[in-house]
Amino acid sequence: MIPMIKSILLTATLSMLAAGLGFAQQPAPVSVEGGLVQGTSEDGLTVFRGIPSADNLAGGSCGCGCGCYER
Repeated sequence: MIPMIKSILLTATLSMLAAGLGFAQQPAPVSVEGGLVQGTSEDGLTVFRGIPSADNLAGGSCGCGCGCYER
């Protein structure tokens, strides 16, 4: 009985460690005009971070007064 409990505890511990280290399945890369981007899975959603924007799609300035989007 004791070896079975140790085996179950070891399996549970290794499973939690693997999940914490990010061994979970990653979402498939997505093809965009500039190449492929890889997202991460967070709370059941695919999240893409750090992708620069080429232009302010709303038009005008960004609101900080620096004139970065004014032409």
